[in-house]
Amino acid sequence: MRDDKDRTRRNGLRVYGAWAGNPGGTLEDTSKCVQGVWSEGRGALEHQCNRNRGHGPGGLYCKQHDPEEVAKRAEARAEKYRKEREFQNRKNTALAIGYMMMKAGYDTEIKVRALLKGVQ
Repeated sequence: MRDDKDRTRRNGLRVYGAWAGNPGGTLEDTSKCVQGVWSEGRGALEHQCNRNRGHGPGGLYCKQHDPEEVAKRAEARAEKYRKEREFQNRKNTALAIGYMMMKAGYDTEIKVRALLKGVQ
C-alpha cells in the first residue's frame, strides 16, 4: 500500500495514474476512497478506488481500505496461520513419537491413536 504522504498532489488534490503517456495523471474524486489501487492485466496503472468514502481517519477511506480494518484482517490472517502451524507441529510431533515407538518395538497402534486423539 502506497503511503499517502508520497502521493503527488496538485491544487491540494491527490494525483493517480501518472505515467509518461499521461504525466498529469487523474485528479482525486473527493467523493471516493483515497486509496490507490492497481488495475489487472498488462500495463496496469494505479487509479483511485471507486468505493465511496466514510471510514477511517478523516472519513477518507472506504470500509475495505480503512487502515484499522486492513490491520484487523492482517492480524486475523496471521492468527489463522499461527493456529494451522501449531496444529501441524503437534500432529508431526505425535507422528514422530509413534514412529520412534514403532522402531523401539512398542505396540504403537493403540498408543499412536491415543496421541493423535490428543492432537485434535
